Amino acid sequence: MSHLVSRRQWLSLAGAAMLLARDARNAGEARADDARPMRLVLLMQANGVSQQRFWPDASGSSPILDPILSDPRLKARTTVVKGLFNHSGGAGNQHDQGFAGLWTGRPSTGTFFDSWGAGPSIDQQIARSTMLDVPFPTLNCGVTASSTPLFKEHRTSFAYLAERQPIPTETDPVRLFGRIFAPGETPALAQRRINEARSVLDFASKDLARMRANLGKDERDKLDVHATAIRDYERRVALLAARPRAGVCVAPARPLAGIDLHAEKSVPVLMDTMLDLVALAISCDLVRIVTFPIGGAGLTWRFDWLGIGENSHDNLAHKDDGSNAHVTDQLTKIGRWHAEHVARLALALDALPAGQGRTVLDDTLIVWANELATGPHGLDDIPVVLLGGAAGRLRPGGLVDVGPQTHHRLGCTVLQLMGAPSAGFGEAATCGPLRGLTLA
Repeated sequence: MSHLVSRRQWLSLAGAAMLLARDARNAGEARADDARPMRLVLLMQANGVSQQRFWPDASGSSPILDPILSDPRLKARTTVVKGLFNHSGGAGNQHDQGFAGLWTGRPSTGTFFDSWGAGPSIDQQIARSTMLDVPFPTLNCGVTASSTPLFKEHRTSFAYLAERQPIPTETDPVRLFGRIFAPGETPALAQRRINEARSVLDFASKDLARMRANLGKDERDKLDVHATAIRDYERRVALLAARPRAGVCVAPARPLAGIDLHAEKSVPVLMDTMLDLVALAISCDLVRIVTFPIGGAGLTWRFDWLGIGENSHDNLAHKDDGSNAHVTDQLTKIGRWHAEHVARLALALDALPAGQGRTVLDDTLIVWANELATGPHGLDDIPVVLLGGAAGRLRPGGLVDVGPQTHHRLGCTVLQLMGAPSAGFGEAATCGPLRGLTLA
C-alpha cells in the first residue's frame, strides 16, 4: 500500500501524530502561560443583523445569541462588542467595503463592478510577523454553496495575500480533509482509501502504540481523543462522499464530488462538516488561524431549511428598518442559525483537552463578525462576538459598548492578542486597540 499514505508522511503531517510528537517532546514539562499557543478563527457573516434582536438585554439574553449565551461555559467566555463602525469607504458598495475591508483595515480598491481588498488580511499579517510552527499556519475555508451566482465572483473570500490577491476559499470538505490529514494522497487515492474504509490512523498504528507507551496519562488521553475524532470525521466524510448528486445521476466531474457543492440545499451539511473539520485541525495543532466565510458577501440564500424560502438579501435584509415584524422574525431565525454554528464550533473545541486542565477553547479566540451592521447597508454598530479563552490574554466582559470606535481598533486588538504587536491596523497605523476591553 505504499502508493497511499506512508507512515512517515502521516507521522510528520497528520493531526494526531503531529500533536503527539509535540507532547512527547514536552512531556512532564509545564508550559508558562505566556507560551500557550493562541488559535484564531474569524467567521464572516453577510447582510447585517436585526439590531433590535441581536444585542443582549439587561438580563444577558438575546433571541439571536441565546444558543451561545444560554450555555454557562460559553457565556463565561463571551464578549459581545457594540459600537464599532466602518467609515473607510472604498470601491463597490458597502458589502464590498465591509467584506474586503474589515480584516484588511483598508478601503476596498478598484471600481464598483470590480472591487477588491487593498492589502493583506490580518491572518496573513499575523503569519508573517510571528513564528507559527505548524503545517498550516493559516487556513481559508468556508461554505459558499449558492443556487444563484454571486453578484461578484470574488466575494467568496475575505482573506488576502496582498492587494487584489484573494486567497481561494476551500469549500469541499472531502478535498480539505485529504489536504490536511493525508497530504501525500491524490484526490483519487483519497477517495479509494475512504471507499475501502481505511483510516490514516491505520498506517501509523504501530508507531502510535509505541509512542503511546512512553507518554503520561494526560498525553495518552489527548492522543485517544484526537485519534477518535479523526476516525469519526473520516466516517462522516465517507458518508458525505457517498451521497448521490442532486438531479440526474451522472459520473461526477471530480472524483470526490459526493455532494453538490454549488447547491444551496447542501449548506446545512456542509456547515456542520466544515466546522467540525476546522475544530479537529485546530485541536491537532495543524492550524493556528482560520478564516471562514459563511456564504460570501451579499449572499442571497433562501434558508429553506429554516422554513424561510425567500431571498434573504433582497426581500429581507434590504427591508430591515425595524418596522416590519415579518422581516425581523425571519432575520432573527437567520441570525440564530449563525449563532448555533458558532456555538457548535466552540463546544467542539471545548470538548477537546489541551493539558493542565484546559481545553482547546481556552487557547482559542473565535471572532464572529459581519460585513455590515444592518441589511440596508448600514456600517454603524457592526455586530462582533468574541468567544473563547484567548490563552488568558482577554478578560471576557459580556456586552461591552465601546462605541463609537473604528473597526481598525478591533484589528489592532486581534494583532496584539495573537502576539503580533502593532500600534494600529491597516490604514489606521496608530489607532491603538479597542478601548473598553481588558487585555492581559
